[in-house]
Order: sequence, then structure tokens, then C-alpha cells
Amino acid sequence: MMIDAAIGALIQIFAWPYFGYLVLGSFIGCFIGFVPGIGGYFALSLMIPFVIRMDPLGAVVLILSMHSVVTTGGSVTACLFGVPGSGQNIATVFDGYPMTQKGRGAEAVGAALTASALGGVIGAFVLLLLIPVVRPLVLAFGSGEFFMMVMVGIACVVTMATESWLKGFVMAGIGFMLSFIGQDPATGTVRFAFGTIYLWEGVPLAPLTMGKVALAMMVVMGIKGGTVAPTRKTEALDYKQLFEGARSIFTHFGLFLRSSIIGVVIGIIPGLGGEAAALIAYAQGKQSARRGSEFGTGVVEGVIAPEAANNSKEGGVLLPTISFGVPGSGLMAILLGILIMMGIQPGSKMLTEYLPLTLSMAWTIAMSNVIGVIIMLLLFKIFIRSIKLPVALIVPLIVTLIFVGSYSHIFEMGDLFVTLGAGMLGYFAWRKQHYPIGPFLLGFVLGGLTERNYRITMATYGSSFIFRPISFVLFLLFLMALFYPVFVHFYKKKKDPSQSAHKEGEAPRSRNEALIVSSVMVLFSATILITTLMNITNPIARQFPLLVSLPTLILCLIQLFCEIKDKREGSLVKKGQTAREIALFLWFGLFTALIWLVNFVVAVPIFTYLLTKVYFKESHLLAITTAAISTAAIYVIFFRMAQMLALGTGLLISF
Repeated sequence: MMIDAAIGALIQIFAWPYFGYLVLGSFIGCFIGFVPGIGGYFALSLMIPFVIRMDPLGAVVLILSMHSVVTTGGSVTACLFGVPGSGQNIATVFDGYPMTQKGRGAEAVGAALTASALGGVIGAFVLLLLIPVVRPLVLAFGSGEFFMMVMVGIACVVTMATESWLKGFVMAGIGFMLSFIGQDPATGTVRFAFGTIYLWEGVPLAPLTMGKVALAMMVVMGIKGGTVAPTRKTEALDYKQLFEGARSIFTHFGLFLRSSIIGVVIGIIPGLGGEAAALIAYAQGKQSARRGSEFGTGVVEGVIAPEAANNSKEGGVLLPTISFGVPGSGLMAILLGILIMMGIQPGSKMLTEYLPLTLSMAWTIAMSNVIGVIIMLLLFKIFIRSIKLPVALIVPLIVTLIFVGSYSHIFEMGDLFVTLGAGMLGYFAWRKQHYPIGPFLLGFVLGGLTERNYRITMATYGSSFIFRPISFVLFLLFLMALFYPVFVHFYKKKKDPSQSAHKEGEAPRSRNEALIVSSVMVLFSATILITTLMNITNPIARQFPLLVSLPTLILCLIQLFCEIKDKREGSLVKKGQTAREIALFLWFGLFTALIWLVNFVVAVPIFTYLLTKVYFKESHLLAITTAAISTAAIYVIFFRMAQMLALGTGLLISF
């Protein structure tokens, strides 16, 4: 039965339009990965408004194919320019770029692409093999076990994948509290809407994610200016060297296989992520390879190990996401959120009722990795030229797509305000103060599901559920993950007492901004707690918000106290940067006001022209070109009459 279902899922992937989605997603993912500094969060957040209107299989194929090959594109820039396309490609730079400096860049690229493709295929096949194994375990899970599994996942993500576990738990709590906004499905009580009808349905995922991730990324690019990405001169790829690099995978097949297995195992553990998989695989390669002592000087084994782990981990990270509803990373949280928006709940149904969809995910990972390599080889020169485009052209266009995409969710102005507010939070908290986004997304996406499982568990078993066999094991794992940073702290302090003291100039952020961000977190948590105590009278509706908001407020106060106590000066801010940051958000606010007063059709060309001409100080010709391209984009993407009519509706002008 499983084999028949797997074959049927593979055949369906090759059917139209799903194969087209597969190629399109692979192309977008490779390009996003090729552009240094953008990464998978940006790609997934930007695609949410488009995929939520697709059928589940089409959405999954497009999203997964795009996500699976981001590191494939990033490996090329890591090897040729010494700049990792994403954080997961950092280890590839260690030997990939030295190979380029020795005139063997094409060999490094060939090894990286082949290791990525075959590693992704191995990860996908391991996922296919593990689905029948975990199926009985998942079917044995009840509400209590799923609740504890979510707690374990969040604890792992916070303590293992973030620099500051305190900031991680704060962001997880903020995400949970945002998920409480709206009408409680169990009691009908409207919570934290503050008299706004728009918030009755809760904070929508698409505008929130697009603002926090994509809009924040556009601010980073806008402040930086120049071209999309800095490039160093590179020669055309030598295809003979490419072949030599690809062949080296089979010469060092043992290293490749070990690294791929490490990637899968690391992926299954929530919170470790791709960076850990690549670095651990690189370390084991250095220990086990014949030329391990030469790692870092430009040996091909140092490219094979991290790239094999990078892509093989995608099969592993998908397993807890679909089986237990615990995303292995923030990126998987976005995918899980999309599935939930489509009415598909993670857990046992993914391995029974939605088994064909689950198997299609595995095939998508395998096939997209192969297609991604082909795309990189065919379109390498085009990608090189595209990242030399001016930011003044790209930022207005992408900002237009972000705002139009957010608005097209339910055609409410509230979506634009959510996008703008989330963009400010994303830029100042995530990008500048290093509050991790992964725990926030997990808390927000899993908030409703966790609250429901908690209520069912308390009503069925009470607090004694913790002593059920599986729940008790998960509880022990939760405690281990929770106290992991404490053990690490004391181990490092014992090993090197100087590590417990802050070094001069270590803080990579502005202290004043850190205090403001921490104060905002305290204010939000206090507002949720006070509102729960004073305005929510239903004991069922108020129980879980109290359980989350009180400890979150305490953690926020501790974080604020740490910021006040920290006397370090932040890194020097470039002259005029703060003014440029404020000015850019004011421009986004002006865009929102124009949309409200007139409509998108009028606001888009005015905003894009003025932003390019006034803010970026570019030529009249480039400003007109940007306005024309941005206006044409909303017609091409939102061509359906109902959507265009909605885009043409404003307070003063409607047509």
C-alpha cells in the first residue's frame, strides 16, 4: 500500500501544473539563495499570499521546491565570491573560496552542486523510509503528547538555535500572545481585539510574516544602497573543472554518505537547523578525511561535507513538522502555517488521510534538488548579472509586491497596518537587536493548536497526563532542553572564566535601541496580562493567555534589566543611518496613506517614482522605469477582475 501510494504521488508530481510549480519554485529558490543575505525566510514570506489560493498539493510543491534549493544557490556564491548566500553556506566558504583563489573555482562549484543534489535526494528517500516507521508512534499520540511535543520543540529551537535563550523565550511568548488575538473558537469570547472588528479573526499570517521578514529585509537593502549584492570579478565556469568536482563526490563517497546521514539526523532534532548540520558535518570531515589536516586551505572534501549535510537535512526537518506538528525550524513553521490556513492539521492525519500529500513532499525535495543544479548551470551568467541591479530599482518593486500581496489576503486596510508594524518589529528587533525569528514564528503558528491540545488534555486527564509514558519521556526531554543553556554557561565559565565577562565593544547593536525594543516587549506583555485579568471573564478563555503572558512578562522584565545593567557601548552607527531608517519607514507610511486615500493603481506609480527619485536620489529615467515596472507587475500578478477592482478602491478615488 505504501509503495503504491508513493508511486501515485510521484506520478502526480509530473502532472501539469505541478511540474511547472516544481520548476518555478526551484528557479526562485536558486536565485534567492544566490543573492547573499536574503535567505529562505524572505522567499517563503513573499510567496504566502500567492500559495494560499492554490490547492494544497500545488502550494506544497511550490513552497518546498523553493525552500529546498536555497542552499544550492548559496553554495555557488560561497565558493566563487567567499560570501555565503545563506547562513547555512558558511562552512562551504572555508574551503570553497580558497579553491577559487587557487584557480579551481569551477571544481568547487561542481562538487558543491553535486553534493547538494545527491544529499537532498538521500534526505528525501530517508524521509520516505521513516514515514512507515513513525506512523504507529504518531497514531499512539493523544492531545497530551502533542502538547508536550510542541513544548519540547519550542524549547529546543530556543535553547539550541539562538544566541540568547532569554530573547528566544521572549519571542516565543510574544508569538503565542499574538496568536491569542481574535475570537476564541471554543468559547466564542473575543480576546484582545481592543474594539476592532478586523482583529476578530485574529492576526493573519501572511501580512505578519511578509512585514516581519520581507519588509524588514527591504529596509536592510535600502539602507545599504548600491547594487543588490556586491560581487567580485569571476571568470566563466570551466566545464572540465565542473566535471572533476562532480566526480570527486564518488571519489570521496564515504565522506559524502556520512555527511548526508548527519544532515538527516540533525534535521530531525528541532532547533539545530542547517547551520549546525553543515558545521558538524564539516567538523567530522576534518576528523575522518584523509586530508583532514588540510581543511581550510582549499580541499574539495571541505566543500563536499557541509553541502551534503545542508540539503539532506531537509528530509529530516520535515519529519517532525508533518508527523508531530513541531516545525524543525522557523522556515518549517511558515510551511506549517500555510497548511493550517488550508485546513490541513499536522499529526496523524498527515500519515493517513493526507498520506499522498506527505509523500509528494518527499518527492518534491528529491526532484527539486536535481532541477536546482540544472538551473544553476544553465542560468549562472544571468544570475551574476541580476545581482548587479541597483537597489533603487529592486526595493520599490518588492515593497509594492509586499503591500499588494498583504492586501490581497482579504482586501482589508488592516492588513497593511499589520505589515507596516511587523516590518518595524522585524527590522529593529530581529535584524538589529538579534531577537530570533524562529521561536516567534513557532509560537504564533502553533499557538492555537497548542491551546486546544492543552484544554483537551486538562479536561480529559488533568495534570496527571504528565505521568503517561510518552508524555513523561517528552517532559524529561523538555527539562533537558530547558536547562541546556545553563549547563553550557557553567561549562564555558569553568573552562574559561574570561568568557563570563563582556568584552569591550562586543555588542553589535545600539544600546538605546536595545532599551526601547525591550521596553516595547514589556509594554505589550503587560497589556496582554492586564487585559486578560480585567476584560476576559470566561475562565476557559483566559486560562492559557494567563499561563503564557505572566512568565513572558517576567522574562521581558529580566531582559530589560539586563539591557539596563549592560554598560557596553553598541557598535558605531554610520553617520545618518538612523535618519535613513526613520525616513524609509515614513515613506512606507506614506505609501499606506496613499493606498487608503486613493487606491493601489494610483498610489503605486507615485510611491515608486518618488522613492527612487527622492530617497535613493536616482535619475529621472530610472525613477520612471521603476514606476512603470512596479505598476505593470500588479496588473500581471493580480490580473483577475475581482482583485483589480479591489485594488482600485480608495477613500477618495474608486474605479
